[in-house]
Amino acid sequence: MDSLKLRIAVLGAGGVGGLLGALLTRIGDSVTVLADGASAATLATRGITVRSSRFGDFGATVAVAPGLEDPVDVCRHSASLRFCG
Repeated sequence: MDSLKLRIAVLGAGGVGGLLGALLTRIGDSVTVLADGASAATLATRGITVRSSRFGDFGATVAVAPGLEDPVDVCRHSASLRFCG
């Protein structure tokens, strides 16, 4: 049976959001990281790099956007909610 693939938005890709986004991308979910400025540029060109004794070392390419344009199935937010307004 095929697993359900979700469309997920991560507001802010710091340590927790970045790891979550990378892990979800690795299993095949569609992840968009909401970011702007230098963070968006870095994510767009370099993606997310994970170095973890628990999850292994890997890279993930994620979509980057300044805000949501379409509905998503799940949204994880950081302490900053400036993208929601």
